[in-house]
Amino acid sequence: MDEIRSEEVIWACWVLQAVFLGVATLIAGLSLPMYFEKIPPNRWYGIRTPKTLANKETWYRVNKIGAKYLFYACLWIVVLNLLFLGRFLCYPEHVAWIWIMIGGQLVIGDGALFLALGMTIFQTND
Repeated sequence: MDEIRSEEVIWACWVLQAVFLGVATLIAGLSLPMYFEKIPPNRWYGIRTPKTLANKETWYRVNKIGAKYLFYACLWIVVLNLLFLGRFLCYPEHVAWIWIMIGGQLVIGDGALFLALGMTIFQTND
């Protein structure tokens, strides 16, 4: 593997880390009002299916479960991001770290978010 100590590569890795951490923190923050049942049924925010919009109890139950799964998925993304950041700090000269960070976040991080969404939608069938 080519070893380049390029300022552009290092800055790109830091920017990617900041973006991934920022998005995960934003999503986790948006899940908290749903977990604490602060958001009533609406058409804009929450798990909006015909079943959840029809019944307030179902709305709060499903959105609380979904918020919990979403928060844990975002926590997993933050942990993964910190692991990548630690590895990057040890070996910043490898250009491949940009692709490893992007691929790892997209595959593992987004997989966790989709799993959280799927588990939540599964809860609406109960």
